[in-house]
Amino acid sequence: MTSVDSEAALENAASELIRNLGWDVANCFDEVFGPTPGTARRPNLWRETIAEVVLANRRLRPALEKLNPTASPEAISLAIGELARNCCCRSW
Repeated sequence: MTSVDSEAALENAASELIRNLGWDVANCFDEVFGPTPGTARRPNLWRETIAEVVLANRRLRPALEKLNPTASPEAISLAIGELARNCCCRSW
């Protein structure tokens, strides 16, 4: 049995909350990378490496194009660059 104070319990609660908000949730602990097809136990988010944090070409670009149908490809690329930039040192 999982302790209610465990990391797994926290992750499960957060996943359930996100699922209840209508989002898809995937456990990617054993994620596969590159062109290898994924499975239910080993999903593939189509990242080349674990370092690819932003799914720019697979998810972000299509979403930005849908939200901004009149934006040029260059503007979309600039937006992706800005969104993907490491912002750990920014103060919001």
